[in-house]
Amino acid sequence: MEEELLKVLYKEMVNVLKLNYEYMEWTGELVYPYITGEHFTNYYDIATGLLQGEMLLEIWTRGKELELVKAHDKIQSHFKKFVTMSNKMGVCITYKNKSAARTGDMDLKKIQINLETRCWKGE
Repeated sequence: MEEELLKVLYKEMVNVLKLNYEYMEWTGELVYPYITGEHFTNYYDIATGLLQGEMLLEIWTRGKELELVKAHDKIQSHFKKFVTMSNKMGVCITYKNKSAARTGDMDLKKIQINLETRCWKGE
C-alpha cells in the first residue's frame, strides 16, 4: 500500500509538477531547488485496509527564497484535495501546512510542507 502511495506522489511531483523530487534523500547531481520527502504512517485499519499518514516534504535551495515559494505554491495548489486510483488502490493526498526551517547554513534555505495521506484497497 505505502509503495503505491509513494509511486503516485513521485509521479505527480516529477512528471506533472515538474519538480526535482526524491524520496528520503537527494542522490543525483544537485539541482536547486530540490525536494526530499519522508512518509510517516499514523493509522492502519486491518479490516478496511485504510492506511493514513503524513508526508513531510523539504524544499531546499541556495538561490532566492522565491524559488521555495514557487515550488510551495505548485504543491499547495495541486494537492488541495488530490484523489486518484492506482493499481486498484485509492490514494488521497491533501495539503496541510508549511513552515520555514533553519538549516545552520546562511546560504542554504529550506521550507517544510506537510501533506496528509490516505490509501485504501479499491475495486
